[in-house]
Amino acid sequence: MGTIAARKAREILGNVRSVMALEALAACQAVDLRGGPDFLSIPGRAAYRVLRSAVPMVSVDRIMYPDIAAATALLADGALLRAAEEAMGADIGE
Repeated sequence: MGTIAARKAREILGNVRSVMALEALAACQAVDLRGGPDFLSIPGRAAYRVLRSAVPMVSVDRIMYPDIAAATALLADGALLRAAEEAMGADIGE
């Protein structure tokens, strides 16, 4: 029973990461459409730059899977959180 629950939890974690990646991509797209990251907080700008360094703004229709995979990888390895923490000078992950 425990093994099945652990596998399900792992699958759910992967799904949550994918949803968070989609949310981050949508937020960055909204920032771009509003004219850029100048109105964001310092940690928000740092996370925005990290994501935009891997995934450019969507200006024409394209297959989004590579963008979602790149954003998911940035979330999974903690790059977005690290960028925000470094910009704040604090450890917000704990």
